[in-house]
Amino acid sequence: MICKVVKPAAQPKPKRRHQTEFRVREILFGVGFALLLPRFFGLDGVLYSMPAADILTTLISAAVIAKTYAEMRERKSKAFDAKATN
Repeated sequence: MICKVVKPAAQPKPKRRHQTEFRVREILFGVGFALLLPRFFGLDGVLYSMPAADILTTLISAAVIAKTYAEMRERKSKAFDAKATN
């Protein structure tokens, strides 16, 4: 009995935007805080750098999400008003 190996059809590579954003966060905030916080907290500043980067990232993400939802809500109300007047 001979088995034939079949390759799956070629699929486009998925976009990896989230990985790029993760790297930017790690480089910008992680390294930035790792260099900045030891000046104020000594060696403990290095330990605090990643949690501080995570907190800052969470705050920025929450602000962006809130702004996006506000814009979506505004667009939806404008579309509803335009539809109601027609």
